[in-house]
Amino acid sequence: LERHYSADTDFRYRAAGRTVTGQGKIQHGSTFKIEATAVGRGGSIRASREAPLLELTACDQVTIHVKIHVSGEPAIRTVKIPRQESDLRQAHVAEHQLMFQRVALHLQPTSTTCEAKTTDRMVHDAFLGQPTTELFERMFDMGRYLLMASSRTGSLPPHLQGIWNNQLHPPWQSDWHLDMNVQMNYWLAETCHLSSSTRPLFRWIASLIPDGRENARKIWGCRGIVLPMACAGGGKMLPGPWVAWTGAAAWLAQHFWQHYQYTLDRHFLAREAYPFMKEAAAFYEDFLVKDDDGRYMVIPSLSPENTPAERGQWDQTKMMTINATMDIALVRELMENLLAASTLLRKDTAHQAVWRDILAHLPDWPVDKDGMLKEWERPENLDNQDYRHYAHLYPLFPGEAFSREQTPKLFEAAAKAVHAREACGYASNAGWSYPYLALLHARLGEGDQALRCLTQLAKCSMMGNLLTIHNDWRFQGLTLYWPLGDRAFMIDAIFGAAAAVAEMLLQSQGGVIRILPALPKVWDQGQVRGLQARGAFEIDITWSAHRAQQVRIRSDQGQICRMSGIGSRAGLHVRCAGRTIPVQRHSHGIFSFPTTAGKTYVLQPS
Repeated sequence: LERHYSADTDFRYRAAGRTVTGQGKIQHGSTFKIEATAVGRGGSIRASREAPLLELTACDQVTIHVKIHVSGEPAIRTVKIPRQESDLRQAHVAEHQLMFQRVALHLQPTSTTCEAKTTDRMVHDAFLGQPTTELFERMFDMGRYLLMASSRTGSLPPHLQGIWNNQLHPPWQSDWHLDMNVQMNYWLAETCHLSSSTRPLFRWIASLIPDGRENARKIWGCRGIVLPMACAGGGKMLPGPWVAWTGAAAWLAQHFWQHYQYTLDRHFLAREAYPFMKEAAAFYEDFLVKDDDGRYMVIPSLSPENTPAERGQWDQTKMMTINATMDIALVRELMENLLAASTLLRKDTAHQAVWRDILAHLPDWPVDKDGMLKEWERPENLDNQDYRHYAHLYPLFPGEAFSREQTPKLFEAAAKAVHAREACGYASNAGWSYPYLALLHARLGEGDQALRCLTQLAKCSMMGNLLTIHNDWRFQGLTLYWPLGDRAFMIDAIFGAAAAVAEMLLQSQGGVIRILPALPKVWDQGQVRGLQARGAFEIDITWSAHRAQQVRIRSDQGQICRMSGIGSRAGLHVRCAGRTIPVQRHSHGIFSFPTTAGKTYVLQPS
């Protein structure tokens, strides 16, 4: 039997044997197929003769196995269903533990009592202003678990709701936003030992390239690729002011390069990362134009999702400008990474002159008279500090252009910009703004401020199950007012929270591994195991009295290791297999030593 259901969707379903199959097409959208097979213990299961449903009779237990296929994904594969549910559970647990137990975080408990608090109680305590260290451990674990569950080989990458949604008309249509949200979903992947979870992201980005080329050619008359600010799976641009933002492909190129930095997988660099980076750069080679002073201009330009002010007035219809700071950062980072990749692979060496010319003639970083980083280069574009996006702070995070050691003035300019946003209050924030701010504070070495941001997230935009909300569902004025209901589910904030916890404990940008760079005062004692650092290093840290006592480093590729945050004035003691390893001291508290692939090194302050 078959039944037809039509509303926004042309949907037909039928039952045969122990399986109900549905096939449909969303109006002006995707086709999909769903199979649900029931496996019972005791009793019987059969297809109804009167309706396309299953009849379950006298079953002691029923397990329903669901498979979903959406157009653009591989077809539903035949999966052998085990006779016993315990077999399926055992396979799941084994696979889960293989991934989940790569990393473990243990912070000193807030209380020495044996009281075990449920997750919803921990969130409620944070709402009352009494967050426990256990809550942040659980936020860290939850973010890792959700990425494991939603980004598997053969799937699409998680969208704004991950892969979970309970509404026929979800917020933002459960789409992919490429101006921060998709990227935040994956900020934890490399550091938290989940590099394999990036495969769906890279595969999906590759599927957008044909549309990206068409966008670049038809809209701008350029080579290369331009990807939309938001999409529902494809990459075609829609009309509107967002067409002026051309930075999505360059931002996604960062994820390709970082995957190489963490894994040193040259095959991936040559086959996937470098070709995509070249395509993204080819657009800017055609798109950028020089002004009368010989500087390249990004025009039109846009800073997601803010609007420059003119004479103190903000007009959302006037988002376009010239040389938004984020666009300058994206072009600069892309060209620098492309030059590094080209040199490593010994490819396109003659073309490097083009990329170097662009780097040499980009505008300087815009800093105002008070020494603060501006969001727009042009003086008539005044900063709107009361906004939830921090696009102009891209070179601080997720980029790595600013550092305390190499660019102290720009580092301080970025710090002033972060603090200026917070001075305006939080009425314009979204839930994801808090982990984003926490990550910025972590890069600044401000652990207490980073922890405060994660506490604010739990206080206003987190449910008892640790899933996160776009808005302040308790209406405390800590995020923007949401007129469409009290809970607009968005998953990126819990991903960002996990990334922020990792970033507070370990950083590796700029060629230096930083141990406990933003440790909050209340995290006085703890240990973390299995975090990953650029250069293909795996790192365990044990600390007490707010100081690293021991660091264990496993070197996958035998790179020179440069460290800070572990040595003392007397130096750094490094041992491997009972041998003392020679250590070189550098400025800014940095130490370096050689490593051998596959070896483990134990570091302690001398």
